Amino acid sequence: MSSDTISVKEEARQPTASEEAEIIARSRLFDAGAVALTEFTSRLGGGGFGDLRIEGSKANGHEQLFALRDLLQKIQADMNKTSAKCSHLEEDIESECGTPSRKTSKMSNKHAKTLEGVVERQTSDKFRDISIKFENLAEQMEKSKKETSMLGEEIDRLKEKVRKRAVSTVDQNARSEDQHRAIVKRVERLEKGKKSSNLDARVGKVEERIDGEVDARLAQLDTQMNQQELNARLFSSRIQNLENEQRMQAEKQLEAKVDGLSSDNKDLAKQVWDLGLAVDSAIGTGIRAERRAIECERKISGLGGKVDGLASMGTTFEEQFNDLEERVGGLDSSVELGSLADKADSHIGCLDKRLDRVEEHVKAFAEQLATSRRPGWVGWLIRLMRGSRFRTVSGSDVYHDIC
Repeated sequence: MSSDTISVKEEARQPTASEEAEIIARSRLFDAGAVALTEFTSRLGGGGFGDLRIEGSKANGHEQLFALRDLLQKIQADMNKTSAKCSHLEEDIESECGTPSRKTSKMSNKHAKTLEGVVERQTSDKFRDISIKFENLAEQMEKSKKETSMLGEEIDRLKEKVRKRAVSTVDQNARSEDQHRAIVKRVERLEKGKKSSNLDARVGKVEERIDGEVDARLAQLDTQMNQQELNARLFSSRIQNLENEQRMQAEKQLEAKVDGLSSDNKDLAKQVWDLGLAVDSAIGTGIRAERRAIECERKISGLGGKVDGLASMGTTFEEQFNDLEERVGGLDSSVELGSLADKADSHIGCLDKRLDRVEEHVKAFAEQLATSRRPGWVGWLIRLMRGSRFRTVSGSDVYHDIC
């Protein structure tokens, strides 16, 4: 036989790694099945009277048990054959591995590829782990370099601080030594002077005199402080009285002016009401109506002048109120004018409401004229009243269409 045929037979005899693993798994399975079969047959108890029972008739149960036992025996025989083959195969492999062969054996391509794949996988995993570790080591080296550079800079700064501190301490020590020498010399001189003269008695007298002067000065300062506190209290009470007087005077002046404005407003409303009554009585006759229309025109113009006068009085009232507020604020910035301003605002609101009422009366009077049966002179009066102008308290001109 040639060497090629021998190598082919040897390749056929040698199983692959996966086949070997499968054979081992089968042998383990067969061993477990054999153990289970023996346990099952022992538990049948002969004739089906053991702890294992099968439901049904007795004959049927015996047939099923016998069929099951035959099947298990066949399985056991098959497993025994397979295990025998496996054992023979293992013996052949051991004998072939044990007896050294002088002939050169050739590895199969599949086995070689499998080994190459295993080696490549293992080496790739190892090289990957090595590269990851190398990268981590490189990062740690970079971090350590940065930390060492930072530590070097910190050490340089600390060295500079220590050097400066050492220089300053040397200077301070030199100064302290000079001061110490000067103090020692002064103490020596004082001791010599004390020995030469009765310095203690003189020092005691000087201390007593200084203590007496200090006590007298403190008593004088206490009296001055008490007098200043009393003067401050008197001054604050006078300022409070002046503020109260100024506030009361301002309130009285504002109330008087507001009362004057309200009385003027009442007169204006009364005149408008009289004007309405006069116009109502003038509707009867045409000639008298025309004359009364002329009088109404004059009175309306007079009312407009009075309204303008009220507006000017309102503006002067606002200016006086602002001047009074500035003067009171100049007296003391802490004076509270909230109640006074509220009263003034309420009076001004009352004046605005009264002027609105006057305008409503005039408008109602014009509507009555428009609804009357004198279209000629009534239209002339409406055109005349449409050209009238009323001025509000704030001073802004507002045109009011009467109709």
